[in-house]
Formats: sequence, structure tokens, C-alpha cells
Amino acid sequence: MNEDAVRRMAERARALEARITRATDSGLPDHIRAAMEAAREEADKSAKLAESALSGEPAAAKANAAADKFVLASEQLAEILAALGTPRTEPPRELPLAKHAGAVREHSSHGTHQASPELTPRTPFYFPGGLVFNVVVPKGFYSEPWWRDIGLSMTAGTAAGVLVGELALRFYDKVLANREGRPSATEWANGIDATAGRAQRWWEYLEDPGEFLEWIS
Repeated sequence: MNEDAVRRMAERARALEARITRATDSGLPDHIRAAMEAAREEADKSAKLAESALSGEPAAAKANAAADKFVLASEQLAEILAALGTPRTEPPRELPLAKHAGAVREHSSHGTHQASPELTPRTPFYFPGGLVFNVVVPKGFYSEPWWRDIGLSMTAGTAAGVLVGELALRFYDKVLANREGRPSATEWANGIDATAGRAQRWWEYLEDPGEFLEWIS
């Protein structure tokens, strides 16, 4: 792990947090404001994880988690701005396995849990698709940011492990698991393609941070 790259990521995450704060206008609809606040929180968590990775253990796991949250925050902001009429000026940032995660193809719901291929008042939370803490989540807009219930356990003295909470498991099982070609809820919670995902976290091994800095810029 290159400390300069992680330090730069922390700085970029703080800058992204400030940008989201500036973009959150009081006149925005409630569902847009909620999604913007979610993006701001992700940017804050990205910065905190990167800052923590510079001084604590397990540093690599924290740096990877910080990178994930940076993508979530920047892509949520970009999708909201696009919905409000501001074209994207930079290429999308991807999580590992983004091309293998699939996508929400049609609106589906189970009770209050909903998923959609587009931003709607009921589905304002965007996930770009890909690996989050070794669990593959499909691209789409959701009624709640349920992927936050997939967490990384970093208990002192133990190896980092993946925790899939009840909300995430229920949401996937009720809304997404019945789609053709998708793994069962149990298979999904156990981390489909997790090994391949770890192998794609190339920034962890960089000696020259140039490529990583270009990715987060």
C-alpha cells in the first residue's frame, strides 16, 4: 500500500464531501436531498477510513474500504446531477467486478423495498454495481442504501471479515434473488467471486501511485 496514494485519497474524499455539501440546495425534493446526504456520508467515511489507514491496522483493508466508499459517493453525486440536468464530465468510477455484478433491469418491489433501473422519488439511492466488502451488488437505484448493511469487521487481533446484516440479506432475498441467473441469498451472502474481487484491488500493491491518483482525480 502506497501511503502517498492513500493520503491523496483522503484529501480527495474531503474535497468530494465539500462538493456534495455545496450541491445540496434547500430547494431540492426530499428524495434528492436524502440521496445527497447519503453521498456526503459516504465521502466522510471514505476520508475517515483513509486517514485511519495511515496510522492503524489493518491498513490495507481500511484503504480498500475507503476506495469503495469514494466510488459510492462520487457516483451517487454524478447520477443525481445527471438527473437534474448536469451532464457527466468525467468517466464513471467502478468498483471491482462491476462488469460482472449485473444490473436492475426493471422496477421490482416487495413491500417498502424497491429497485429500479432509474432514479425515481421512491428509488433515489444509486449503487454503481460491483463488489462491496466481497459481496457483489447489482447496479441500480434502490429505495434505501441497503448495501451499507454489508460491513467489514476489523476487530483488533483478528483478520478482517465480511458481515452481511439482516437488512441487506432480506432486501436481496425479497427483491433481487429471484431474477434469472442470480445466486441464491445464501450464495450471495457468502461472497460470490470474492477471490477474484480481492485480486482486482490493484491499488493495494502500488509502488508508483500515479495510476491510482489518476483514478481518484
